[in-house]
Amino acid sequence: MPNPASVVSNDPDFVKYTKYLQKRGVLPDLPSTPPPQWRPLEINNPRTFGVANLPKGTNRGSPIALFNLFFDAEVMEQIAHFTNDRAAHAHPQLPSARGWKPTSPGELHTYFAIVVYMAVHREPSLAEYWSRGHKNAPTHKLNDFMGCTRWHQLDRYLYTAEAFTPIESVPVALVLAVDADGQRLFPSGLHIVWDDNLFNTIPMLKYLRRQGVGCAGTVRTTKTTTKETFEDAARVELQAEDVSVKGRARQKVVKERFSSSLMRLKTQFTKHMEWGEIRWDLLKSGEVL
Repeated sequence: MPNPASVVSNDPDFVKYTKYLQKRGVLPDLPSTPPPQWRPLEINNPRTFGVANLPKGTNRGSPIALFNLFFDAEVMEQIAHFTNDRAAHAHPQLPSARGWKPTSPGELHTYFAIVVYMAVHREPSLAEYWSRGHKNAPTHKLNDFMGCTRWHQLDRYLYTAEAFTPIESVPVALVLAVDADGQRLFPSGLHIVWDDNLFNTIPMLKYLRRQGVGCAGTVRTTKTTTKETFEDAARVELQAEDVSVKGRARQKVVKERFSSSLMRLKTQFTKHMEWGEIRWDLLKSGEVL
């Protein structure tokens, strides 16, 4: 999905392009083989090739039926609830001209439909989806379904869960989905998820491992912020105001990130490593390599 022209993102999941710097200092001293204390998650899946493990009766030819497997009525209700909650906490007194109105599952279906349409019909900026500025402009008039301002409101405050950010929630929701009988579509100990640094965060990797799902991908050099972190930071700020009189420094709550050595290796030494060369770093808990 294209980014708004000349607009700085306010999305906590927004990932800027990795800026590779010139080589600085000494190459981080990381091992070229996994540490001996590393214990990989055991995955025993006899299937060589993946198959669509869909619930019985699913219309495989219907995009809406497939969409509803992941975003059913209950999930849409939850997304509407968390989105309204986030908007209320973010700006309790919004100006009436652009004030927030509670959303609903029906409206969110329209929001997601527009997002899918944006992936099919690419435009250089978001504003052009609501105008006909050139001959190859979008075929469908989005104003007939949702105004530009409202879409941006939903896009800004969209929230899918308490603990994870919207981006982290995507692989979690997909691989832990259940069928009508409450059985996981992808049973524990059979699957590995491969993703890129848009999704990868240490809390997500640890959570999936504990659910019996292997996960691997590239190192993320930027940070995300969850609702829990926002609330923890607020509490720490209030406590700090009380103790600051006594001369104690303010505390800072941060989300656990990949090691600084790995991030330096990616941003400063990528171009100086041989093709196929590997370096490893193990989280203190031993859960994430």
